[in-house]
Amino acid sequence: MKKKNFLFKIFVIALPIISIPLICFAVNLYIKYIYIIQFPCIFNILTGYFCPGCGNTRSIMELFKGNFLLSLRYNPFIIVSFIFITLLYIELFISTFFRYKKIIPRSNKFLFVTLGIMIVYYFIRNLIPALMIPQCS
Repeated sequence: MKKKNFLFKIFVIALPIISIPLICFAVNLYIKYIYIIQFPCIFNILTGYFCPGCGNTRSIMELFKGNFLLSLRYNPFIIVSFIFITLLYIELFISTFFRYKKIIPRSNKFLFVTLGIMIVYYFIRNLIPALMIPQCS
């Protein structure tokens, strides 16, 4: 039992040390070789409106360049996901080495409110020109 607990603690500590360089390497490869080919959004072509995924790639690219506001303008889901994953890791780290403490609520109400806010934003972003994604030229 103690050996499993020790290995899990090592895993929790090593997780960001291993995953962050791998993610940076993958994004670097993506920027060099795949980002050149941009596939059009079928939903945008058919309807003229942005789908929830429109702007994700540009949002990630701007986030890695350090342009947080432009990244939020392209698609806020990326930064919200990054914050959520970071909070989950902090929660895992704290529960592994200290007393268990919930940082993110686990209720259905929290889930529905969060999803509702995102759905409303995606509808509003198609109606308000200031929230629309700047088109690539």
